[in-house]
Amino acid sequence: MRHQNRAIRRMVWVMPLLAALFVSACSGSPSTSTPSTPSTNIVTGTPPPQTPAPAGTQQASYKGVYQFIGQKNAANAALPYLAGAALNFYWSDIEPAKGQFNWNLIDTAMAPWTSHGKHVILRITAAGNNNGDASSAQRTPQWVFDEGVPSVKLPSGAVYPQYWNATWLKEFGGFIQAFAAHYDGNPAITYVNIATGNDGETIPIKAKNPQAVSQIQGMGYTDELWFNTIQRIAGIYTANFHKTPLAMQIDRTFVGGTAGYNEGKVISFANSLGIWLQCDSLNQNTSLGPPWTQRPLAVEQGQSASQSGYPLSVDLQQGLSLKASFILIFVGDINNAANQGALQSAATQIVGG
Repeated sequence: MRHQNRAIRRMVWVMPLLAALFVSACSGSPSTSTPSTPSTNIVTGTPPPQTPAPAGTQQASYKGVYQFIGQKNAANAALPYLAGAALNFYWSDIEPAKGQFNWNLIDTAMAPWTSHGKHVILRITAAGNNNGDASSAQRTPQWVFDEGVPSVKLPSGAVYPQYWNATWLKEFGGFIQAFAAHYDGNPAITYVNIATGNDGETIPIKAKNPQAVSQIQGMGYTDELWFNTIQRIAGIYTANFHKTPLAMQIDRTFVGGTAGYNEGKVISFANSLGIWLQCDSLNQNTSLGPPWTQRPLAVEQGQSASQSGYPLSVDLQQGLSLKASFILIFVGDINNAANQGALQSAATQIVGG
């Protein structure tokens, strides 16, 4: 059954949630947690939905191996073993001027895949690493900053907004509302990523960069405030997407070191909404506990095989052992002729699983 967000929104917050004890390669540390009371959803004026969806009601469609990082390599859409592609975009490119939307960017990127009967995963980020292309450095549109939203700029040129700013939340909420109006229920879309922080993951900024952490703390960041913001952003998506499933990319999430604020806290929150989970650090040692696997799971390679130093088949087998419904693989590994047998075998096992 597809995602039932409309029904979930009519339910109320149930406390306490069960604490989740697990070991995760996405954070590397065990954690337990219970979500705090949510903030009011700025789109609907009501709190985000909080009651868990009935167990077993959300089944994954279009399972399989997906290409990511290299969406311009549309030629791979013809590969029979690929289920589709994960396509990433920036808010600043889609809404360069307030209320003016360039959906053609998304539609054009989707077309080669849908023309081959494939499906796509969509992610639109508002902040992230500077990848050297024209607009990756500043993914929140300039017109939003012109309305008075504070920001920080890293030496790399990457610009991060004050996500919890009321104006930023209002404008981002309006954008997601338009995004959902255009794409919710599109049968070619496998799921939509709930994009919260850096590159769409749940961490607000590059945590490995002490200067970055110091800068965002200078804008008022606290772990409690960030968790509240994640809840509000999730509420924006669930208030607007009623048919297409949503997935959250869980990271270590918090950079302040506050006791009790950890990856598990966010996983418990996501599970309470019936949101799917995506782990973006698949490798040979990835181990995910039961909180990760209550609903369809997506896993994304942390490094390509050429970087990790071991065969792609190891990552694929690890993804299969986790019973992932979706395994996202670097385009370079897909283009390597030596990997074709392993990719075909994994795709067959996922679809048949």
